[in-house]
Amino acid sequence: MAYLKHKGNDIICRIDVTAFAAVMLAILAPFLYIASIQVHPRAVDLVKAEHALLARGARREDAMFVAVMRDGTLYWGETKIVASKLPSAIQKEVANGAERRVYVKADARAKYRDVVEVIDSIRDAGIEDITFICQKSHPTIIPGFLDPER
Repeated sequence: MAYLKHKGNDIICRIDVTAFAAVMLAILAPFLYIASIQVHPRAVDLVKAEHALLARGARREDAMFVAVMRDGTLYWGETKIVASKLPSAIQKEVANGAERRVYVKADARAKYRDVVEVIDSIRDAGIEDITFICQKSHPTIIPGFLDPER
């Protein structure tokens, strides 16, 4: 706040508008940035499976990922792609020395035809080794059948 002397002994108090605007912009900037970010391909609601296995190769730097979103959009790594261009992108990565395996992250609510279209595109690229990434769920225990409480 700036204190200004007025005529006589009266003090006028007012807010410095430029400093106020700078502080408000600094507070508002993170919220504007977060709102501008699009949905990341890793924001997929994965299918839950009781007998999921650990896919160690998915952590490699050259691992190839395709994400099928619930609205049918596809992501190759982090870039949006059309299913018709997927075979050429896969062949390019394999030519650069990537593992001949594609990991598919399919949303639990994705349409079956979208997932089949991705699998067909992967096979068109000459890749037969396809791994679906899923989330491990806790097994349900049927009372009286393999119940650890008994």
